[in-house]
Amino acid sequence: MMQRRNHIVLFTLLVAILNITVSCKQTKSEEFIEKYKDTDFSKFKNRYVYYRGTDLLGNYIIIAGGFDDTAKCSAPIFFKIDEHYKVLSVDKKFVPADCPVDEVMLKDLAVTFAKYKIFYLGVDDNGNVFISIRNSENQNIARFASKDIPASYKTWVPVKDNWYKER
Repeated sequence: MMQRRNHIVLFTLLVAILNITVSCKQTKSEEFIEKYKDTDFSKFKNRYVYYRGTDLLGNYIIIAGGFDDTAKCSAPIFFKIDEHYKVLSVDKKFVPADCPVDEVMLKDLAVTFAKYKIFYLGVDDNGNVFISIRNSENQNIARFASKDIPASYKTWVPVKDNWYKER
């Protein structure tokens, strides 16, 4: 009987420790905010970049484009980047031939983005930063450029300073 009581006490103690450990752990979005809270994302203004996946060798496939829906030159460009953040290839097959593309700038955005190890990053014309930490998780976060957050994001909850997360 005494041994059974000891097992129950030990089990209860282990469960309590596990709960404390889990509750103290930051989410991926909170970790990202803490690490990049003061980062200047202005070079991404009017651009989006997202992680498409990897090829058979494990190289990142990154897609970069612009937010200007009215411009025919806002088509996405595909980048293949290795684990050392070297651009291996650039695919502009969706960009019309008569569109000027600043490939150097877009390469820089793709490489910078790859280092963040997130799924999506976009910055709108107002300087609002939108980030998806993972594709399959509801860990969308945003850093709004001003205290007046856009109406469509009023349900988001503050995390730290001008960072918010999806409810």
